[in-house]
Amino acid sequence: MGQQRSRLASAEKVRQLVDSAFASRYHDVTTMLQLSSEAVALAEEKSHELPSDLVAAAWTQYGNALRIATRFEEAERALDRAGAVPISDPSTKTNHLEVTS
Repeated sequence: MGQQRSRLASAEKVRQLVDSAFASRYHDVTTMLQLSSEAVALAEEKSHELPSDLVAAAWTQYGNALRIATRFEEAERALDRAGAVPISDPSTKTNHLEVTS
């Protein structure tokens, strides 16, 4: 029961970071980069217990943040990492495809 609660808390935190980074994308690039970087760090740390779609979403958001910040080479690497993660959720897949197009 405690492990499941921890897994849920981690997933919720990653989702919150991804959503907050997305919300700040055009008015605060620094915050967007910080939040998406934190999402990736937590997603990677907890990747063994998180859905792969959430890990991919974190990497996609980070890649998008880097792209908006005109850090294109880093963005490409982050988006490649997102694409290497199995994605089964249609909205996560669509978002990744939109960001990489």
